[in-house]
Amino acid sequence: MFMELKEAIEKGQSFKATLVFEQAGQVAVEFKASGIGAVAPGGSHSGSHSGAAKDKK
Repeated sequence: MFMELKEAIEKGQSFKATLVFEQAGQVAVEFKASGIGAVAPGGSHSGSHSGAAKDKK
């Protein structure tokens, strides 16, 4: 979640941000806004998470 935005983020816009972690501290990153449902660069969204929490017997 982005906090304290000063303006809307537009599709195609790049922007810098700082991720804050409890134990790892702060990490500076740069994002590029894509459309809703866009696939990450170099990735695909064809995978499934359905097997991640199978019950053990």
